[in-house]
Amino acid sequence: MPNLYDLHGKSIVVTGGAKSIGRAITELLVASGATVRIWDANPAQVSGASSDVVDITDPVGIDAALSRLPAPEQPDILVNNAGYLGKTQSFVAHPSEDWQRILAVNLMGTMRVTQAVLPRMLRAGHGRIVNMASLAGKEGLATLAAYSAASAGVIAFTKALSRELAGRNIFVNCVAPGPIDTDMIRDLGTDAVNAMIADSPMKRLGAASEVAQLVAWLCTDASRFTPYSTCPAVEPGIERNSARNYAMARPDSNVGVCGTAFKCRKRRRPSYENVTYGRDPA
Repeated sequence: MPNLYDLHGKSIVVTGGAKSIGRAITELLVASGATVRIWDANPAQVSGASSDVVDITDPVGIDAALSRLPAPEQPDILVNNAGYLGKTQSFVAHPSEDWQRILAVNLMGTMRVTQAVLPRMLRAGHGRIVNMASLAGKEGLATLAAYSAASAGVIAFTKALSRELAGRNIFVNCVAPGPIDTDMIRDLGTDAVNAMIADSPMKRLGAASEVAQLVAWLCTDASRFTPYSTCPAVEPGIERNSARNYAMARPDSNVGVCGTAFKCRKRRRPSYENVTYGRDPA
């Protein structure tokens, strides 16, 4: 049986909640008693949750979706899960319209939704925000320069905003999933998947439900003393050469959820600064 959390009476907006990690997050939050509304670029059907088709790069669309929330759904919690990764390619060959979309969805989209929702949290005097980012933003990943830059922005945004808001009873955290077993990962091909599994100390891909557990915990009062942390959602010790193995296996492929893995630096004590590349596209 999966762990459940007491989120009864909480209203939560999950962006990019139609599939994969976002869907698993939504399902767990609903099972934990929360009222969940999905904002996704595609129609979403998740039992127990309501949904709106929302383009998070469009401020007018965000405001319209927010205005449609019933009065009790302020919301109390925001999970910024939507993202776009694109193809692996050298930056010099990367079409500007595509890397601008990566920045618009991953970084600007996260910031736009947060800025729209935050005034309601401030008026209520409480709130939680969980952002999804990547170790690509901390270490940088060759052939994913724009995604690395966007992820770095999300990590820095999380830390800065959390320091700004912690004294106002609003807590902001960031989660960085490792390689997760989704259709998008399987579509990368057998060689790429096998390279990820070989580099994993647990010799398997993670499950979307495992990422959802960490996100759900960050939505509860149990996480009150973890402001501005970037939490890993993967076992430590994944080798940095996974990126090289992946590039050799599928140099022209479309990177999906958690396309490659990085090494979480080995330390005697766990550190929330150790994060692992990859996340869920919208």
